[in-house]
Amino acid sequence: MFLTSLWRLYLFLVFSSIVLIYSTGHYVWSDVKNETLKEITYLHKLISRSAHDQLQQQAAMLKILSRRLIDIGLFENKKRSKILMDEILQDNRVFIAYGLATIDGELVIASSNLNPERLPNILNNPKSRKSFLHALERDSLTLGRTYFYQPLGQWIIPLRYAIRDNKGESVGVITTAIAVEGDHNPWKMMELDEHTYVVITKDSTSDDEYFTQYSNPSFPVDNEEMYDVAYPEEAIKEIKRNITAASGMDMESFMQSEEIVQYEFFDPVIGDSIIDTVAYNNDFEIFTSISRKYSSIVENFYATFLKYLALFVIFNLALYYIIRYVDRIQTESKQVLEFQACHDQLTSLPNRYYLEMFFKVWQEKIGDRYSVIYLDLDNFKIINDRYGHSIGDKILITLAGRLQSYCPQDAIIVRQGGDEFIFLMPYFATKKLHQFAEMISHRLKEKISVDTLEFSLSGSIGIAVSEKNDHVLDELLRKADLAMYEAKRSHTKYVFYSDRLQEVSNERARIEEALQNALENKEMYMVYQPQIDAQSGEVIGVEALIRWVHPTLGMVSPEKFIPVAESSGLIDSIGDYVVDTVLREFKEIQSRWRSLRVSINVSIRQLLRSDFRSYLKSKSTEYDVSPSNLVIEITESLFIEDLDQIDVLLSRIKNDGYTISLDDFGTGYSSLSVLRKLPIDEVKIDKSFVHDILTDSQDIALIKSIIGIGQSLNIPTLAEGVEELEQVVLLELYGCELFQGYFFAKPMDLRSLEYYLDEYTPNNYLKRKEMIRQ
Repeated sequence: MFLTSLWRLYLFLVFSSIVLIYSTGHYVWSDVKNETLKEITYLHKLISRSAHDQLQQQAAMLKILSRRLIDIGLFENKKRSKILMDEILQDNRVFIAYGLATIDGELVIASSNLNPERLPNILNNPKSRKSFLHALERDSLTLGRTYFYQPLGQWIIPLRYAIRDNKGESVGVITTAIAVEGDHNPWKMMELDEHTYVVITKDSTSDDEYFTQYSNPSFPVDNEEMYDVAYPEEAIKEIKRNITAASGMDMESFMQSEEIVQYEFFDPVIGDSIIDTVAYNNDFEIFTSISRKYSSIVENFYATFLKYLALFVIFNLALYYIIRYVDRIQTESKQVLEFQACHDQLTSLPNRYYLEMFFKVWQEKIGDRYSVIYLDLDNFKIINDRYGHSIGDKILITLAGRLQSYCPQDAIIVRQGGDEFIFLMPYFATKKLHQFAEMISHRLKEKISVDTLEFSLSGSIGIAVSEKNDHVLDELLRKADLAMYEAKRSHTKYVFYSDRLQEVSNERARIEEALQNALENKEMYMVYQPQIDAQSGEVIGVEALIRWVHPTLGMVSPEKFIPVAESSGLIDSIGDYVVDTVLREFKEIQSRWRSLRVSINVSIRQLLRSDFRSYLKSKSTEYDVSPSNLVIEITESLFIEDLDQIDVLLSRIKNDGYTISLDDFGTGYSSLSVLRKLPIDEVKIDKSFVHDILTDSQDIALIKSIIGIGQSLNIPTLAEGVEELEQVVLLELYGCELFQGYFFAKPMDLRSLEYYLDEYTPNNYLKRKEMIRQ
């Protein structure tokens, strides 16, 4: 009877697996197809928007060029007109040549890479006549039909812009071109796979002839057939039928809407069915089509579904053998599985599942009042990264045994996962919890020997005590977790949960939510605080500081939102915004103050990002800001990472010509040996030490020590937070070389900075300093 039940179960599972594999196949097909539609629709939006923005930018440039040409006399001053076009051609690499034609189509003036005397009349060429006449009718940029231009020896996309006098009459046409296969082709922004096609079609302006404006190289047609041959009339009719059927609109409404329409059809040129997305751009009178072969979708489906099919076969074979032997192994397996389900595989400690399963039983035994202690090891990741996970696992095994031995009677220790442990304590008295937390902190430092290595650990501990009649374990664990993170943040051994921590957590949550759209809503901006040379009194640089004003939160301090941005991953976009904005704004004033430098704060996450260095270099190049004018500020918290990796990274950045400054020195992890090892060019003394330098002997001693370290390594020091002249004199007496603070100037926006630099003279500062000395 038992075997019969098993085989019935087996047949039921086989039947269920057949239904499941069929459903899975249907789901996978729908998912692959939907993902393909999403992908090509996204590509469509990306490519269309990028091309539209580039063309709009070039249209604006041609409009400016037309006004300048009129100002210098247009055809009456051919030499100056040619020089102007050559200058623009040199500055704007998008276009490959410029020409200036009369309204009769005669090219009279051209850039130096063309000889206008040998250029044919535009109206005499059937490939350019219609678009030229159309350009005369429009007050905007007009795209011409793509064709092979013999004088340049390449396929081009012509662009034309009518020049109008003050009466609005056309007096000439600027004609230029983009190379079809050039890097500045607006539709050639990325490499696409061989199954994806981009086709741009020029709208017919006066007849029903449609020509291809551009197609990506994977399209299986040569250039002559692609660009010189009009679409067949039947093909145009079929495409229009597909569009109207898919959109539910007539062609005129579809073109006015500029919506993206999806449909499927068989393409005889490709020889396969395709999924196509098409939209119309009214500004430039073009159809954009992004499509993908249907066969590639089928291939993707099989690539995914065959895995499930293999699992289906394996499952049924395995199930068959399991059923045959289940009677013999059932009892043994049950015992093993129960232990594995309730205990950590590495340390054999109870796991979170065990805690949830047996908490009620434990609570009934202990009573309503108890406590939870949450332990997280500090920087254990560094051990794993430097010595390998096998060493880290051995340390955890040894530590788990020790922690278990420290537990009082009736306490439960659980490995939460990774390097986190939970203690469920049978008492709630604050004094006892203090003693236990102190003991754990002390015992963690005891040496752990692994092979030939010795390790000493530290941890952050959060403690939460249950309230009377509080039976919700998850809530208590959450509170202990909050306390632990506060201990880690404040570098204290342990912290008890309080309502203040919950308020801090809620505030962080509000800040994180508000940060999501801060950049998009343009709530952030940059300010700059001058940095002064101690000897000359000259402004040698500025530090760029980010500010955030939220509609409801008001002015949010960077000290509050930067840690939230780092923990949530939003720091990447904020860091990129800072680099881009600072370099763009700095370019505006660099021509007047060429020796001025600007300091940018870089977070750990941003610095360790694989593309940070290349991004920094590309932005420096884009805004023409020399690396010698840019200071990269890093914080001491960076040194908890792998020093060898940091050394290599900073050395490469320094070799690129950038200056490396160590911010907030003396507040964290750095030491003389670290400074000697890393390529640091400047040390910044934290403002917390400068604030009480006139009254606090400990701060004086520490500042002297920092300056002395800098001098011994030939590294200049910069004091932050200088607010009084007496502080300036004292810091200079100790050997500090650079100052920054409210005594000289508050952080200010770019326009205010320009005014400050214009008005600032070091004489006043030097005189006041001399008076104090006397």
